[in-house]
Amino acid sequence: MPSLIILGLCFNTIGSFLLGFPLLKNKEDIIKQSNSLSAPMTLLNEGQEYMEILNESVKKSLEKDNKIGFIGLLSLVIGFILQIIGLLI
Repeated sequence: MPSLIILGLCFNTIGSFLLGFPLLKNKEDIIKQSNSLSAPMTLLNEGQEYMEILNESVKKSLEKDNKIGFIGLLSLVIGFILQIIGLLI
């Protein structure tokens, strides 16, 4: 069935763009994510060897990339399944 094959190719195209999208960063995001955070030793409690500080911009970016990547992968899988069904029907 040609319409399922075309629909599958559309899902594959969308999936490939969604998987590639997180790799494209603008200059502002790169600068934000490149900055490191550090804590002066005076902030550490007695007996504490290090202080874990999260860079929130990196955390948000990675969470967004994870969601977009999952949707892209799912789109590719759906596209391939639709193509297989279209070829078998």
